[in-house]
Amino acid sequence: MLSISYPTPALFESVDDASAELILELQLADLEDLKESYPGKQREGDHRDGEIAVSVFEDNVRDLQTFFADKRMTKSIAQAVTADGAVISETILEESAAHDDHHIASMIGGRDTAANLSSTQTAPKDLDNVILAKLAAAYISEDIGSNLGEEHDLSTSRTECEVNHAEASEWAASRAGRAGGTDHRCVACLEPKKHFDVIAAPCQDEYCRTCLRELFDASFTDESLFPPRCCRQPISLKDVEIFLTRELKEKLEEKVVEYSSQDRTYCHKPACSVFISTDYITSDVARCPACSNFTCSTCKEAAHDDQDCPNDTALQGVLDLAEEQGWRRCFSCGRMVELDTGCNHMTWLQQGARQCIWYLPDKGRCCMVKLEANENQSVLQLAVALLQGDPLTPHAQQSLAQIAERCCCTRHHRNKIWGSGLADSLATLWQAEIRDALFATRQKPASPATCKIMSPHNTHNSRAPKKVAFSKHSVLDGQTLATALLSDIDLQAPKEGIVYIFTYTKSSFNGMLKIGFTNSIDNRMGYWAECSHGSPSLLSQHANTRHPERVELLVHFELVEHWYALRWCNVHLQAHIEWFKIGVLTADRIIQSWAAWMKRANPYDRRGRLKPFWQEIMEFLAIYEISITAELMMQIQEVEEGLFDLTELLDDDALRQVSRNNVKGEQASGNTSTPTQIGAQFPTAMKHEAESVRIKKEITDSQPKFTN
Repeated sequence: MLSISYPTPALFESVDDASAELILELQLADLEDLKESYPGKQREGDHRDGEIAVSVFEDNVRDLQTFFADKRMTKSIAQAVTADGAVISETILEESAAHDDHHIASMIGGRDTAANLSSTQTAPKDLDNVILAKLAAAYISEDIGSNLGEEHDLSTSRTECEVNHAEASEWAASRAGRAGGTDHRCVACLEPKKHFDVIAAPCQDEYCRTCLRELFDASFTDESLFPPRCCRQPISLKDVEIFLTRELKEKLEEKVVEYSSQDRTYCHKPACSVFISTDYITSDVARCPACSNFTCSTCKEAAHDDQDCPNDTALQGVLDLAEEQGWRRCFSCGRMVELDTGCNHMTWLQQGARQCIWYLPDKGRCCMVKLEANENQSVLQLAVALLQGDPLTPHAQQSLAQIAERCCCTRHHRNKIWGSGLADSLATLWQAEIRDALFATRQKPASPATCKIMSPHNTHNSRAPKKVAFSKHSVLDGQTLATALLSDIDLQAPKEGIVYIFTYTKSSFNGMLKIGFTNSIDNRMGYWAECSHGSPSLLSQHANTRHPERVELLVHFELVEHWYALRWCNVHLQAHIEWFKIGVLTADRIIQSWAAWMKRANPYDRRGRLKPFWQEIMEFLAIYEISITAELMMQIQEVEEGLFDLTELLDDDALRQVSRNNVKGEQASGNTSTPTQIGAQFPTAMKHEAESVRIKKEITDSQPKFTN
């Protein structure tokens, strides 16, 4: 049976155009010889399968010839534009200047300038040279694209005088070396890419085509990620549109309209639920553009068949019932919310309402801070008072501050809401309201400018500040180093930063260390200097730490037995809980190990989730009750890299003891195995995963790549 593999442009990716055209000519010649070799004649209209295949193959080859002919023409045009572009631009500017001079002369001479005004020319708008270079490299030729890019670099980095001189040999060599190179790396997938296959976000992080499209696509389904951003800076469509498909750009425009709407209406049919813009709403009746069903834009249910929406009588009945039951109404969408347990301050992401409290649709991501029923009622009353602008009593101020420190503090929410910053903006808002309310009630009318904010604990007296007091910090049930590792990373958190250790110079802080992360060590030390504990003394800092927020959290939980909390801070109106009673060398070593593991292992994928390989490792460690440490995780990474002898890992005393304990348990149940056999299971999942990654990489590298 004749089998023919049809050629595609991808097969010629590593071949120059002249060679590709020669190959196609030879293929056509071979096809002619093959057609002449078919014996005999047959009835008109009857064709052998082989003849049909050869005919299709010939058409395919001729299409490729047309493709390369068109490509040759586009290269010629691009080269002409590159060579003559400067001269053409200069000529256009000269003609524009002459036109302007003639227009001014006409005005001075008092002649009719209506015709001149109507024909006023505007200066040609320059294309972004970087975008032009990327388009040329991707769709015409890498050489042309590289030349355009280098010309842009020359124009921005050299003076006019330098350009007039001959190009230095070192500069030319470096330019030739960079052409078509893969010295760029996508910040999401971390794969090396060519310069025209990446595009820079406003923060200068570079994304490849696939990852950028996935970033935009994810923002369409999760409003907390909209608009698409990197390092908390929105990504402008005009800066990256050459990497986006027409469908993505249209979807982005639709989502801008949807997410910017204050009172949104969605199709009431659960199977549809399409957003209905105001263009489709008439007299409070919205027609779904997808299914053509009608929805009431007031109550968001099915339209009332030309009847008025139920009046406020029924709504008032619901409000009366809500008052009796202690329900609250969302400040944004107007829906009723009932608090069962948990933190009072929650964001309803589906509506994007920062002030919509006590509700979160995804129960798996709820805040772990627990409040009693009486505290819930207290917060309810205080929230109403704040919203109405009523002054708070000293007792209410103290209660509000204490509860807010537990459930409204951004530091708490970073630790308690695993893998997300859902309540950060809300917590910041409420914290500001609390501070303003406390300030307003304590302000003296006679001298408002010199009013001093007091701690709620010192409202009733002016005693001297208490001595520094630490208390053992207790983590909530279910919080462990394992859960911290398995939780998702906040994609909006800084990708790099500084993890630091400091203490205060006062003797009462001897042996106590504060471990935190920041983007600016100077700003952070200034923040700690505001406290009334003396001068902060920086003991250690680890710059350029990947995912510093996660590294800090892992260090905290490895040192959980040494974790202490400092009492209420009068200045910052919160308790600083991340203090540790441990030696600085030990703490510094653990920080260094976790930071190294985070950088070398790159354990989290682009969605912020722990990669399957490390999830399997975590499952194994949990089964054999092996304690997780930074040192152990680094050893596992070194085994995977082939830098660490597996027998050294199996000789670890702790692992041996765990193995022996499991052996005793198996012997008691009738099963028998040795510590060596149990330990030998340890790298199995790791080896399988490494082999799978290696095979996938070989397959990927062997596949041809094509650039139009």
